[in-house]
Amino acid sequence: MSASAAVRSRWWLALIGSIVLLATGSVFAGVFSSGKKQLLFENRVHPWKIYYVQDRDFARGRFAYYEVHYRDQPLVLPKALFDAAADIDRFFVAAGFPPEATDNDSVLLGFTPSLLLPGGSTKAGELMFVYARSVGASGREVQVYSQGRRLLGVLTIEGR
Repeated sequence: MSASAAVRSRWWLALIGSIVLLATGSVFAGVFSSGKKQLLFENRVHPWKIYYVQDRDFARGRFAYYEVHYRDQPLVLPKALFDAAADIDRFFVAAGFPPEATDNDSVLLGFTPSLLLPGGSTKAGELMFVYARSVGASGREVQVYSQGRRLLGVLTIEGR
């Protein structure tokens, strides 16, 4: 092989290696990138915020959900309220009410809890809707109600 052919083959190998590195880097950046989070609703009287989150997961691909914050803390519904396998912090539906509405201290949440099966595996439960309502003199309590307005539990929100 001549000297110029050796230089050309090294140049091609370097070019191909660079392309492979760039492609691998962009794939990993896309797979491990954090999602986009957009504020959709903010109640200035009662400290509710609702975010629309678009995310990626290597196994599931792209997916979206709603995240709800109360007093700038994520709202997490305890698994014990719904006999679920895990706490609930991602919602299929999340809606706030305008200031002139009667329920302006509440948000409506829809989710499917993960249910624990006898063998230890989990399955998605039925779609549930609940109301979370801001209460208490300190404003640090949230009452959770069923669709039938039955009180399911009271949460104390820590933080600011």
